[in-house]
Amino acid sequence: MNDQGVAPVKFVVSPDTEVQIKGERTGTVYKTFRTKKESGPVTIHYQFEYVAKYEVIATKKGKRIVKHLTVKR
Repeated sequence: MNDQGVAPVKFVVSPDTEVQIKGERTGTVYKTFRTKKESGPVTIHYQFEYVAKYEVIATKKGKRIVKHLTVKR
């Protein structure tokens, strides 16, 4: 976390991808991004406000990838 109390992140994903940020323990969906069909990678910016463990789920054409992310002070 930075001095402003947030943890900024940048995700680079393929076009036509849905990215969902969920709380790992609670299952709460904090944000869902849907990228458009473009030519080339798409950059998504998000700021985490809480120290916690999260799941970042990327879905494209039925294929689902889950990554775990921990935000610390």
